[in-house]
Amino acid sequence: MSKTAQFKPYGFGQYCYVVLDQITHFEPYSSNGYSGTKIYLENGTEIFVGDSPATVRQAIEQAGEV
Repeated sequence: MSKTAQFKPYGFGQYCYVVLDQITHFEPYSSNGYSGTKIYLENGTEIFVGDSPATVRQAIEQAGEV
């Protein structure tokens, strides 16, 4: 069973759930006064979340996906 993590919305919106083993890489992102993380998934999808890259890394490490 794949583990998921809940991340804050980037700007306005709903919380986002991400399947952690689908993440290929991520990077800091900021625009229009908002900062967070841009997450890249295996299928080419890019997701913007309001959490910092350190928070994303911590979620991945806790799931044992590093």
